[in-house]
Amino acid sequence: MDKYAANGAINTVTVAPGDTALGILCSPVTRARVHHFYVMVGGTPVADNVLQWLVRRFNADGTRTAVAPTPLDPAAPASQLGAGQNYTVEPTYTLLVFDLAVHQRGLYQWWAAPQGEIVLPATANNGIGITPIHASYNGSAQAHMEWTE
Repeated sequence: MDKYAANGAINTVTVAPGDTALGILCSPVTRARVHHFYVMVGGTPVADNVLQWLVRRFNADGTRTAVAPTPLDPAAPASQLGAGQNYTVEPTYTLLVFDLAVHQRGLYQWWAAPQGEIVLPATANNGIGITPIHASYNGSAQAHMEWTE
């Protein structure tokens, strides 16, 4: 199995339901497994804000800026999955996977326990997205996700 990564960002964090910073779009030909992600904010902290981060599954993709997944092995073929950032029309979310609060001065990383990866279906237009939410923080937010396929 080959490993891939994608980075995404949203320029302005908004209130619930928020705007997706990074989305990974499934492929109908492979079941990928997300084994790592991290979230953080960009720029210089100007206040003590805590952002709520949602990691959710979706069954209809939204409007986004495409991001090319990067193979972590230079000999790997191109990823079967797609990625996007800075969503302007949100995906149709169906299931909450994670809901966590992270101080803006911190970075949060999640690593899957053995056999604990988030399995993505081999279904077109499905995927998983990372969304930051805050009522008054107006900076950027960044997300990174890694998977195997």
